[in-house]
Order: sequence, then C-alpha cells, then structure tokens
Amino acid sequence: MLVVMMVNSKSGSTFKEFSDDKDAELYWKTVNEQVSSAHLSFGESVTLGMYRSPSERPADARMDVTEGKAKKIKGVIIRAGKELKDKVSRTGVNVIDEALLIKAEQVIQDKAGDYLGWAAKDVIEFQSALDAALADLPNSVDKLKQMAAICYRIKGQGGTFGYQMVTLIADKLGDFLATLDHLTVKDTEVIQVHINSVKFVLSKGMSGAVSSSGESLLVRLEEVSNKILQKKLKAAGGSSAGGDN
Repeated sequence: MLVVMMVNSKSGSTFKEFSDDKDAELYWKTVNEQVSSAHLSFGESVTLGMYRSPSERPADARMDVTEGKAKKIKGVIIRAGKELKDKVSRTGVNVIDEALLIKAEQVIQDKAGDYLGWAAKDVIEFQSALDAALADLPNSVDKLKQMAAICYRIKGQGGTFGYQMVTLIADKLGDFLATLDHLTVKDTEVIQVHINSVKFVLSKGMSGAVSSSGESLLVRLEEVSNKILQKKLKAAGGSSAGGDN
C-alpha cells in the first residue's frame, strides 16, 4: 500500500492511503502542484512524502510510516519566501491544507468518468490470464500471480472511484487467490464467478454504497463459491490419484 504524507510546519500531518499506484501518483502530482503554488504564510513549510508500506490496512500503513518501517519512495520540502509575508492575512494555515486536499479529491472525482474504461481493460486482462491458465493448468503459476496483481488493482480503483461492490468482490477474490499455490479446474470456476460478478456490477453501474440487491449478489457469490469448493474437496477425498479437479 502507498501512503502520501503531508506535514505542514504549523498545522501538523495528514495521510492518504492508496491500494493502486496510479491513484497515488495522481494524488501526489495534484497536491505537489497545488502546494507549490499555494500562498504559504511567512516561515511556513510543507513536506510531502510518498511511502510504500507492506501492510494492507490503512491504519497499519500509516503506523508503518510514522514508525519508519515503510520505504520512502520520494519526498519534497516546499518553503514560503519572505515576499509572502503580506499574504498571511488572506491565507489561513488550516485553510491551505483543507483546500489542497479538497482540490486533490476533486481531481480524483473528475477522473471518475474514465473509471469504467479503465476497469473494463483490467477485467479483459484478467479474463485473458484466466483463460490462458485454464488452457495450461500445470504451468499456470505465472498466470496466477498475474491475476493476483490485476485483482489488487481492480480492488484499489473500485474503492477510489466509489464502486464499493467492485472492491468487496475483488477483496474476496484476492483472499481466495492468496490461498492458492497452483490452480485446479474448480479453482478457475470460483475465480470465474467472481470476475463475472465484477462484470455484472460494472455493466449495471452499481456505484456507491452497497444496496440490498448488492448484498444479495454477495450472498449468492459466497454460496456458489462454497458449492464449487465443496465439490473440489469431495473429488479430492474420493480419489487417491489422478489429475486436478
């Protein structure tokens, strides 16, 4: 997980966490540009830092940054010049931070219209990797890793652009992929029902909070996945030899 930390010498620190590298870079660029052109008060400085944390939970990622456990990717310090002293009266310290963050969030919102196109490309790439894996299961480890990486991207962008259902489904899929060190036919069936669910959510434009129909979809997804896995376990228990099922 990437963490962007902004430290204002007068008003303290703020953090923003990202699962997707592209979203983090967009946020970094926007905040950096706005801070550079902001009317900082005399003696005020803003330090920006981007860090990569091994943790997946935002709270843990922030802790990694503050405890020095996260790897610093880049940083910049922006200071106000003496000529800005006369601008203090019309640029409150707290207003600077809030305005910058609001503007950065607005940039992300403006990009929301592009999200469905990005998501569609990710889904197509994921489906292609899944099809290739199914066609050659004994040599599918690389495709499994590729799917895990794409799933992580789908999960992160879904949350950033307000598609909570996409994030929840991708989260479940990511957890399942993490349990696998190789693929069986039944595994690919579980994966397929998850990616089909993502396709459905995107096609219906199911953004925002999870609705009752969304909850029903998640329940159904869980039921179907469990049935497939039960068949996998039953087949494995009833056969002492043979290929994957």
